[in-house]
Amino acid sequence: MKMWDRCQPGMYWQLAAFILFAVPSGLISERVGRKRMILIGLTGMTLLFSSGYFLIQNKISLWVVLLLTGVSWAFVNVNGLPLVFDYGDAKQSGTYTGLYYVAAQAAAVSGPVISGAVVQILGNNYRLLWAVSAVYVLLAWLALQGVKPRED
Repeated sequence: MKMWDRCQPGMYWQLAAFILFAVPSGLISERVGRKRMILIGLTGMTLLFSSGYFLIQNKISLWVVLLLTGVSWAFVNVNGLPLVFDYGDAKQSGTYTGLYYVAAQAAAVSGPVISGAVVQILGNNYRLLWAVSAVYVLLAWLALQGVKPRED
């Protein structure tokens, strides 16, 4: 059985969790704040990715981790662009939106390439992608610490 055959159902769980938690994520963020909601999601993803190397021993454990990652990703993704609008200047919202999407798409394009290189360098050990992913998410968490509300 190929790796894709084993992982694909887990990806469906992750997507389903994201869809189910997208609206609740937005609603909760209205009470606790978008930045805090994103930080909660990034913390969850960091913990899940960090422990993924050790926790994932079979299909079921993979699916559980992916499902929880989908929930955490909803907390991050749903609140990202609204945070840009909340903290940015209304006159430059188009510029900020463009910068947001440039960063997001740059990560979407470079992430798989960098991850593939890391896997090759580390002897085709795909399991290490969990640790590498944890580092990248932790860097995002640290970067968000520098985001401060605009002063009107």
